[in-house]
Amino acid sequence: MPDTDIIHTYKLCAGSNLENAEDILTDAIDALCARFSCAIQTKIKKTAAIGIRSCTHFHNVGIMIRTRLNPVELKEILDNTEKDFGRTKSTSSVALDIDIIAMDEAIIHPDYRQREYVRELMLELDATTHASSQFNSRKQPSGV
Repeated sequence: MPDTDIIHTYKLCAGSNLENAEDILTDAIDALCARFSCAIQTKIKKTAAIGIRSCTHFHNVGIMIRTRLNPVELKEILDNTEKDFGRTKSTSSVALDIDIIAMDEAIIHPDYRQREYVRELMLELDATTHASSQFNSRKQPSGV
């Protein structure tokens, strides 16, 4: 339960390496947007798999949401969302992985510095945010 009246802005990075990854990510965005103030997303990007030899690529997307939840509360909901989409402990097949990258412009996840595609997705969110005049009208980038 939210313990504050402060509305936080979170930048998330979601990914999947399954054959239907783009459909999974689109459905996950819909699920998140049904629950949170969620208007901005990046295009889905195909990226090289890092540290997983059994697959060659992932599909990733950046998502910006607003909520009164603190990071621990939000992470619990994101973990449950991953499970709803079939996430297991498997390291080779990733149905859905959602990470909190930033909270209120503060980077809180090490992947931001370690993974170029995460930085690119976050920069794309920033550019879309600055170009958009309405946060609550969900943008649908072409190709998604």
